[in-house]
This record gives sequence, structure tokens and C-alpha cells, in this order.
Amino acid sequence: MGGYQSSYKDSTAHFYLTCRGGLPFYNNFPLVFSMGQEHEADVERFTRLISAIHQACLASDDVARAFRIWRSPRAFCDALVCPDTYPYFAILHAGALFKVPVDACLDLGHLRTILIDIIFKPNPEDVHGATLTLSECASYRRHGWSAISVRLQADPVAGEGLRVLRQCSFLLCIDPAGSNDSASGRLVNLDNRFADKALQVCARLGSNEVLVLCEHASLTGAQAASIVSTVQQNQNAPSQLPAVLIQEEVARYDNAVAQAQLGRVKVASIKSYLDNQLRSVEHRVLCIKDLDLSAVRRRRISLDMLVQLAIYEAYRETTGSPPTLFEPVALDHLPGRALDFINPVSAAFKRYKSAASSQQKVDVLVQATQAHKRAISHSKQGLGLLSHLLQISYLRWAGGATNAIVQRVMKYSVLAGLPAFRFIYDRTIMASNGGSQNALLQFGTLCHVPGMLGVGYLIKEDSVSLDLLLNSLLHPPVSLDRFSACLAYQLKSSIAVAQS
Repeated sequence: MGGYQSSYKDSTAHFYLTCRGGLPFYNNFPLVFSMGQEHEADVERFTRLISAIHQACLASDDVARAFRIWRSPRAFCDALVCPDTYPYFAILHAGALFKVPVDACLDLGHLRTILIDIIFKPNPEDVHGATLTLSECASYRRHGWSAISVRLQADPVAGEGLRVLRQCSFLLCIDPAGSNDSASGRLVNLDNRFADKALQVCARLGSNEVLVLCEHASLTGAQAASIVSTVQQNQNAPSQLPAVLIQEEVARYDNAVAQAQLGRVKVASIKSYLDNQLRSVEHRVLCIKDLDLSAVRRRRISLDMLVQLAIYEAYRETTGSPPTLFEPVALDHLPGRALDFINPVSAAFKRYKSAASSQQKVDVLVQATQAHKRAISHSKQGLGLLSHLLQISYLRWAGGATNAIVQRVMKYSVLAGLPAFRFIYDRTIMASNGGSQNALLQFGTLCHVPGMLGVGYLIKEDSVSLDLLLNSLLHPPVSLDRFSACLAYQLKSSIAVAQS
């Protein structure tokens, strides 16, 4: 059974590790939470945030490990690496990378002094957009970044900065004031990120919102939400000074990569790729407020299913055709990162629009809830369709590169005609519930291939917050503004039906 469980877990993680597109666009998903008060000074808020992360890492080996993991770029299939514990964390800000001794987290006065120097001392070498940064290179397509990183590792200056980013205990990205709000910051400030890191904590000057960007091959949404909750719970935890505190100096590295190291053609290729990806992606944050959900709960209609039904109907209304919808399910009984995916679109979904009366619609909602619960239960038992299809094409004894090549061949040849197998690669919408963590303000999902719509959502006491990510290659084309309006209308309408 141990080998089966390992294969189950590895095959789903491998599915994301074979992604060849830039991670910010196809494999990173965002969570947003608040830290401190809006009127609090930036230095105080960042001090509290860094201390909270450090305290959370001290309290849990699993949390500490999650912050250390990074994704190693390879030609065909990436690999996850968990480095040894090194006594420093890293800060990216204003074109520079700072290597900060982790002992500073135990002396908050000293940490404040460090942050003041980092934030308020200008970096004369920071010429935004004039050259590429390590951050932007890591956002490039994976096989290209693989070749670049090998070259940079051999350079004594750029290589040291790259090692700091990969080996740091955790990474904090401090963005400038006036940049996009952190909820939509998943696709901005790419020159101040490091997408390979399993967890990137991003804070903005002048804002108490914190964006956490998560690498999906490393963490599920549920795991990431739990870590964020742990960090927030430690924001007021007292720091204890050790008897002897050795405070090393902060080391500073330039985040820029010299054009001579890449070549003019490669620099142009990276810039063109990032610009094209940013142009092809649309992002919206939608909050549907003042919802009376008491009747829905009283009738035991699943709110999760209700949101997914609204997504389904909004897409059908917007495009005139039904979507292929899928939902991730965490397999809690299996160790590590184990996910399955279900298609929550039951027969009841398809009957909802044609139901004549309010009572018939309520009956359909109850049937859809029951079908949704059965699908999740079936999947959690390890009987879900997708994970087994992935295992069909996953060779447990082979390495990641071999499996990537085998799956690519099977995708376009042996199994190309199977509708069930095509479901793995040909999906319209990924819908994901961010769970019930009170700490979260926003939760987003991803589009793991071009031509998808990702909808992440949080269900609160009287509201639903949604994060919409659209790749413009989706066919038929979708107006995100119209889709958002239809989604809000459909959700309110189905809630009104439940109240009737």
C-alpha cells in the first residue's frame, strides 16, 4: 500500500512539475490576509510579519519546510528541493536582494533598524525596466530558465544571489507604494519575485494586506491556507532573546542580471515572453455581499456546490455552451501533497435551468448537493477518476524527465481519443474553494494551461469573495466583466430560490 500511496501522490505532483510555462502564469496561486492595522507604520508591520513567520517556523517543522522548498527548473520536468536549514532569510526590494541573519528575528529592535535601512535607503542601481532581474528570469518558460540558471550558477556574483534565494529560510518581497493592491498583485512586480519558491510572502508599502504566492506542485490550497493561519496567529507572539545573540551583518546583492550573461537575443526573448503572457491574462476580484445564506444552510444545500453551479450557469449564459468544470479535492488520508480532481457537474446541474417552478429548482439543488457530496467522498477514498488516469501514464520506477516524455507521447497518441483522459488536459474552468480559514481575505486558483478560466473563492458568513483569472486563449472567448455580472446574478438567484 505504501508504494501505491507514493505513486498516487507523486503522479499528481508530477502533473504540475511538467508544466513548461512561466510559473506566475500557470502554477502560482495567491492567498491574501491582513497583518497589523491600516494606520500602522510599514516598519512596525513588516517587523511583526517577519517575526510571525519565524515563530511559525520554530513551532512547526512542516511549516519551516514549506517555506524552504523551492522548485528546481529542468528541461522536461522540474524537481522539488528542500534545502538544509540555513541561518538567514531573504528580502527582495527595489532591485536588490538582502540576506538577513535569522537571529535578527529574535531582536525586534535590531530587526526594525535593518528594515529602515532596507526600505528608506535608495538603491542607486535600481533602474526599473532597464535590465532584467533574477526574478524575471525565473518567471520565464521552464526549459529556458533551466538553461539560464545553470549559466548563472557558474557566475560568482549572480550565482551567490541565486543560492541565497534558493536556500533562504523564507522570502519576503517588499513592493513599492502605489503599485497594484495586493489582491491583484499575483501578476505585477514580477521583477521583485522568485517564482521557484514554494511560498513567496509579498507586502506592499502603505498597505496592511499581505499576498502569499504559492507554488502548486509544492502545496495544495488547504495546506497553504493552514500555513497562513498559523503565521497570522503568531503575529503577536513574544520573541525570546537567546543568552548569547550573534548578529551578523546584512549582505546585499544586486537582483539585476547583466545583459552580457544572457545575450541580447535572450534578453529580448524573456521580455517578449513576459509581456505576451501579461497581455493574454485578465484578472478580477469580485465580492458578492449582503447574502442571506440562512435558508441555504437550513435546507442543507451545499454552498460550495451553489457557487460552482453559479460559475457553470454564468459561463453557459455568457458563451452559449456548457463548460468542462473541475474541482480539486484534498486526499487527507494520504501523506504529503495528494490531490484528486472531480467534475462536479452532475445531471442535476444540467436540469437546473429548465426546472419550471421554484420547488423543482430547490429539488434540483438538493439532488446536486447529494451528487456533489458523493463525488467528493468517492474521490477522498482514492477512487477518483483523474488520479487513476494519471497513474496509468506514470511510471513509478522512472524519473521525472522520462515520465514527462512518456506522458507527452501518450497524450497525443495512445490515449488521445479517450474522452476521460482528455479531461486531464482539456478543461475549461478550475473552481477551487479556499476553505474556512478566517484569516483569509482572498483566495485564487490557477490556469495550468493556456485557454482556461480559474475561479478561486471564499464563502463567508454573508458574502462570497471570488478571484477570477482568465487566459484570453479560452475558446469560445469570454468577457470577464459580463461573466462576473452573470455569476453574481446566478448566485443571488439560486439563493433566492432556496429562500422561497
